[in-house]
Amino acid sequence: MDSIINIKLPEKCRILAVSDIHTAWQMLEGLLNKAGYDPQNDYLVIVGDILEHGSDNIRTLEYIKSLCDKSDKAICLLGNNDTTCARMAYTYDFERFQQKFYHNDHNTFRQMANTLGYTDCWEGNWLEIREKTVEKYGELLSFVRDLPVCLETDEYVFVHAGLEDRHDWRNTDDNYAITVPWFLREENPTGKWLIFGHFPTYNYKRSNATNLPIIDNEKKMICIDGGLSIKKACQMNILVIQKDGNNYTHEILWDTPFEKRIVKRIFHAVYSLFMWTGAGRI
Repeated sequence: MDSIINIKLPEKCRILAVSDIHTAWQMLEGLLNKAGYDPQNDYLVIVGDILEHGSDNIRTLEYIKSLCDKSDKAICLLGNNDTTCARMAYTYDFERFQQKFYHNDHNTFRQMANTLGYTDCWEGNWLEIREKTVEKYGELLSFVRDLPVCLETDEYVFVHAGLEDRHDWRNTDDNYAITVPWFLREENPTGKWLIFGHFPTYNYKRSNATNLPIIDNEKKMICIDGGLSIKKACQMNILVIQKDGNNYTHEILWDTPFEKRIVKRIFHAVYSLFMWTGAGRI
């Protein structure tokens, strides 16, 4: 992997890990408030896929960047859905650029270009679109382009999708690290707790048809993707890791975009059991 961040944690701290936000920055903000997030003392690890599959890409980028700017303990990792806007800004040729421009309405770069009045893309104007969009949104685009792929501490490793099963796992191919599916079925090569998202937990039989994180104690693997904006029934999960010396505990906080209901009264049904014989009721 091209970019791995190593962190030495203090004796006592919390790590808040969340993945696959997909532009739901307001829900993330609410969950961080619920968790009592303290940017001066808590570590925040956003495990990739902050963009796409949602309409508020620009505001999401601004919000995530502001979190990282305000605290060196807030780290955003690269996800596969985060790569498109940076590639459109810096690497794609015309054919790929145009294909992605029209691919869907939730394309981050396209939304940026739309704010500048560019709604159509052809060979005669695509370089202008790129130049003007990078000129206005360069800080956000370079922020995405430069996101690290992996974060490692003494006891935990965070990556968007997974790691290759090899003794030198730190040399995992970047594309594998952000795209491999069904990784919970694979092996954990690190010897540490491995935290990842990318593939919603609902897809796994062991999820019992919920969107809560799946904790595999044997493999020391935790998948935290609640399927936000990917599944009709979905949620955002935050894994709260509490460190106290060499002891670690896990807690899960979550929220959903669906409208909430309050139970005002609980009714208990009472059933009578009757036995019947040929002579009548007993």
